Amino acid sequence: MILDLASGTAPYLRGLAREYGGDDLIIAAHDRDPRQLVLGRKLVAVEKLQNFTFAVGDATDEASYLTSHDPDIILAVGVFQLLRDDEAVRTVMRLTFSYLSPGGCFVCTTLATPNAREVDSSRASPAIRSPETIATWLRDAGFTNIDQRFSQPQGFALIGWKPQES
Repeated sequence: MILDLASGTAPYLRGLAREYGGDDLIIAAHDRDPRQLVLGRKLVAVEKLQNFTFAVGDATDEASYLTSHDPDIILAVGVFQLLRDDEAVRTVMRLTFSYLSPGGCFVCTTLATPNAREVDSSRASPAIRSPETIATWLRDAGFTNIDQRFSQPQGFALIGWKPQES
């Protein structure tokens, strides 16, 4: 099971489901924008994607992590740059760790410096945090085996694992 926080219409997960999906792949896409959810629901219906749901959710709200069973993968792609408050980012990490299945994976992204495409005078500039800061917070939340990857100009993806229960 994959839980995508702030998913929009989840184009990358729809592609994954089309290419590799089966009865054992369950995807829950959560977003605050009801327009994105309505469009996402229409797209998965047209694309005939099974076990793919869209629901209203906020990455900082515990209720948004409630799913049919604990996710094996949680995605927070592009979320942290929208959260101005560091404590909100740490809340997302704590909630993710709490609801992620043992041995599960958390993938998140951060911007280390402003990206020209991300700076728009009509909206707030993105929050900038170093990948080292995000990695430290992931460790503080309990994640292990943290890996960092370059994902876009000035951007990084970080992957952390929830330890298996002993």
